Amino acid sequence: MTTSVIVTADDLGLSPAVNRAVAALADAGAVTATSLLVGRPHAEAALELDLPIAVGLHVEFDPTLLATASHDEIEAAIEDQVAWMRTRGAVPTHLDLHTGALYGLGPEATRPGGVLVEAIAVAARHRLPLRLPRRAPDGAGVGEAHRLAVALADDSGVRLPESIRTDPRPTAAIDGPDDTARYYADLVATLPAGVCEIFLHPADVATDGLGAKRVWEYQLLRSGVLLTVLADTGVTTTDWARI
Repeated sequence: MTTSVIVTADDLGLSPAVNRAVAALADAGAVTATSLLVGRPHAEAALELDLPIAVGLHVEFDPTLLATASHDEIEAAIEDQVAWMRTRGAVPTHLDLHTGALYGLGPEATRPGGVLVEAIAVAARHRLPLRLPRRAPDGAGVGEAHRLAVALADDSGVRLPESIRTDPRPTAAIDGPDDTARYYADLVATLPAGVCEIFLHPADVATDGLGAKRVWEYQLLRSGVLLTVLADTGVTTTDWARI
């Protein structure tokens, strides 16, 4: 089996700097997908860009809701965000959640077990692929919960990528743009066979409270270096429709 990769520019709608970056990258053919934060002030402007790439729904939750809501309330919160896109004529191509919220880990661990069951239910209802990797993220410590979630997704007919990868390091741990480029080049060499996703968080300037890491990732994508590394490794690019 060959390897193909969805190259995603995440967090569309977060700020003007992100919207500009995603639009430039999409027009340049440097990315194949993005995901929209519908609850952010710049989400409406993002939809007006009419991007030539797949636009998924990047679900966000209020931490209080995660801690206290019932199963039905969590599902309804996701459905409300799907509806936000649909009522504006934008049909999401996939469902994307922060990994921490999905599994209930890290700073989003206010809901033990995360929102795996609810996310799978909504994805199945709308026939959307879900950013839940078949292979558990390295060091996530999710074990049996991940195995059961993948089985539930399969039983529900929800399509999943084989693996999802990004650079999890904070800006302070990255030694500039060259280090960013090296990290992703090394990452490509570890991709398994099947449809995978590499997601980055680009912005064209480090403003709006965004760090330099986003600018370095934008520069990497805009340079075409990541696409060249993929091609040289025999990896093709694809989008969520191919899962």
